[in-house]
Amino acid sequence: MLAPLLLGLLQDTTGNLAPGLRPARGPPPRHVPALPAPAAARGHGQAPRRRAAALACWLLAGLTAAGIAVEFCPVYFGAELLTSTGLRATQAAAAISAFYLGILAGRVGGAWLTRRPGRTVPVLWASLAVTAAGFVLFWLASLPAAAVAGLFLCGLGLANLYPLSLALTMAAAPGHGDTANARVGLLGGVIVIVAPYLLGSLADHLGLRAAFSVEPVLIGACALLLLAGLRLARRPAWGARHICWGPTSGLVMMKVWL
Repeated sequence: MLAPLLLGLLQDTTGNLAPGLRPARGPPPRHVPALPAPAAARGHGQAPRRRAAALACWLLAGLTAAGIAVEFCPVYFGAELLTSTGLRATQAAAAISAFYLGILAGRVGGAWLTRRPGRTVPVLWASLAVTAAGFVLFWLASLPAAAVAGLFLCGLGLANLYPLSLALTMAAAPGHGDTANARVGLLGGVIVIVAPYLLGSLADHLGLRAAFSVEPVLIGACALLLLAGLRLARRPAWGARHICWGPTSGLVMMKVWL
């Protein structure tokens, strides 16, 4: 949150960035120990349930990956869109901190909200709604203040998409958490390259504001994947015990009971 703000202030103060600066990435998320398979899953005659659970795991892994793509598009191109509201490039780079401030606030709020049972799925739906509202405000705003407020709301909603959708993905594969985590890594690694590249390519032909229409499509895909994944759940109530917070928000582990 502080890094782009500091770089923007230094640029405005000194006129030039210090040579040799490189964008920094946080460390990768920690591996979560796999949960033992419940007794019911070890019995015979469970093939249809296992197939449904495997598909649910893939769908929820897709949800997690799509949430990553929703997050990274503003990271790559948000500052450039802010310049269309009248901000200078350095001011726009500093204003991106509002996005990370929203993520920080959302993670703190999410940690508090999900301390009680049964809140994870409602928080996920609320997160998607806030993300959509914040993005639309950022996307369509013509004034800098409105665009920055939209970025903050977008970050506030995005904050809990990754950890909570990853928790659901892990819960869909009891006893096979490493496989579920690998699916998230595979899909996330592909989509985090494809989505910003697609947005940039569309911007070259249609303009950046029109190209950002990729974001509502991704948010809609998240909602569909969440709905489909939950419908295929083999248990009405999942016990997702561990959540891994992603590379853009630090390393935090927390317990959640659904």
